[in-house]
Amino acid sequence: MAKPRLYWDAEVGDFPEWIYDPNDRTRWHQLTIPDGWYVYTMFGVSRPALYIGMTGHLYRRLAQHARSKPWWTEVDHIIVGLAESREAAHEWERRYIRRANPVYNLERYGAI
Repeated sequence: MAKPRLYWDAEVGDFPEWIYDPNDRTRWHQLTIPDGWYVYTMFGVSRPALYIGMTGHLYRRLAQHARSKPWWTEVDHIIVGLAESREAAHEWERRYIRRANPVYNLERYGAI
């Protein structure tokens, strides 16, 4: 299976200089990602959001999902945004989950 494509979400932050060439979506795993807090949304080919999360270690967290989640094979692309702080990432995650109601999020902020 091909690695999911990774896109930058300009809504969370400005488009960074370090991001890959948008015409070449095959090399995202080779990016040098700066430290920070990220919010990510995983999408299937023809489905709504599958999962929304936040992390301080983007590649580590994506690798954890790839190893442990049976639904990982459904992921076609991932939209990622860099937040200004942990608190900002948490707020974006809450908003995205409430808005998108992702299929595989066990905790939905609107329900707790």
